[in-house]
Amino acid sequence: MTIEYTTARGITYYLVRRAAAGRVRFALSRSKAGELADRVPEGFEIRESPDGTVSLVRSRPQRVRALEIRLVEARVERHPRREDFRVEVQPDRIVVHERVGIASAELIAEITRLAGGLGLRFGRETAASNPGSGAGAQPPRFMAVLRFILTDDAQRLFRVQRIDGRRWGDVVAQARLTELPLSVWSLSDEGEATRW
Repeated sequence: MTIEYTTARGITYYLVRRAAAGRVRFALSRSKAGELADRVPEGFEIRESPDGTVSLVRSRPQRVRALEIRLVEARVERHPRREDFRVEVQPDRIVVHERVGIASAELIAEITRLAGGLGLRFGRETAASNPGSGAGAQPPRFMAVLRFILTDDAQRLFRVQRIDGRRWGDVVAQARLTELPLSVWSLSDEGEATRW
């Protein structure tokens, strides 16, 4: 059985095995070219970043519990712009990423919509009707904006930090995820606080 991984955007990657300099190497490929692997190498796992990059990485023990991950994901789901956020789980932390800028496919679709309203036409109609399929379409980019770092395994305490410009600042020194104040869940949205 070949190993396949489908991203959140619906792109399928295949785990392939390559021999190089007498060693076997594994890589993820969008095509089935080469020798397809039938298992993930021992001690590795396939991971997807919030931006959609797929990698084969070393497995590390997970210190964050599934319930804690679900608590953060549930909060993100309650946000009015939930599609603009991604949750990433690392061994000792949960990181919330927010979409930055506008994806080129969305920009092309919006320009096409506005140009059509003015009676202007440009480009191929197929690219306008299916903006995600354009040759130069770029996926949206995400930036880490909030992170919950596990600081005490026994008491399940987390330090909460928010990005401020280019530096991380503490919002809560230590608390359980279930005891966080609502102010932790507010994000700046062009000067206005967005409550979760």
